[in-house]
Amino acid sequence: MSRIQALILTTWTLGILGCEESLPPREEPSRFLEADLNAFSGVVVFRDSIPVTNAGSFFLTLKNIYDDVLQEEAFVQATINVALMDEPDQRAVVRADQNNLLNYWILRFNMVTLEPGTEAQFLKQWNHRTVDGIPFWEYVRLTQKFTDRGEPYLESEPMNFVAQGKVQIFKNVPPEPTRQIEFTLTYHIFD
Repeated sequence: MSRIQALILTTWTLGILGCEESLPPREEPSRFLEADLNAFSGVVVFRDSIPVTNAGSFFLTLKNIYDDVLQEEAFVQATINVALMDEPDQRAVVRADQNNLLNYWILRFNMVTLEPGTEAQFLKQWNHRTVDGIPFWEYVRLTQKFTDRGEPYLESEPMNFVAQGKVQIFKNVPPEPTRQIEFTLTYHIFD
């Protein structure tokens, strides 16, 4: 390589490396994730102390509202605080984890990946008992009824609940709170 070629190559390289033009600063949003909570209102049917319908279940989501992929070590958990609307001291704490994750494919090799606009989705049925283990239907009047086939069951009066949750899927990102919701359940208890 001649001296002129070396000088041209050096000048060209320094020109690229020494570029003074800067990009505008990237504005990072204050929030990357948005949590939401819904409950399936309706009639919760219990057979042998186990709920057999989706009524009463909670549907939680945690959505990536950032314009880029979010990926981090997994720490998948959700907590929902539930209380009777008229008796807030009668409450329950419902916990969900990766076993309640509907779109489990976002979790691979202990890493969670959320594309922009996608969400982690949880579906959680619970035991409908207070933190003291008392069934919520014991706080209202129960009426003896029969199915069309003559099978006896107890029907509760409609019960109004409030609930609020928090959801976490990334180890180093704190849980995101949901809005507070209200919902109504009626219980059909079969022995």
